[in-house]
Amino acid sequence: MNTIVTSKQEILKQSRSILQTKGYRSISIRAIAQACHVSIGSIYNYFKSKTDLISETIESVWLEIFHPSN
Repeated sequence: MNTIVTSKQEILKQSRSILQTKGYRSISIRAIAQACHVSIGSIYNYFKSKTDLISETIESVWLEIFHPSN
């Protein structure tokens, strides 16, 4: 039984990290799941599709750029 729990924020954090270090084309559900140490299905609990994941990843990057936390 998989007892590792992740959050949407952790998934987005890992997705942003992959985006920044390896580029847009390297973002995949499999890579994100591996980085979070969860199953692929766990990612789909938070995102309907890879497109949704990428959209929210890009949105979070834009928010970080234009609305940084102080």
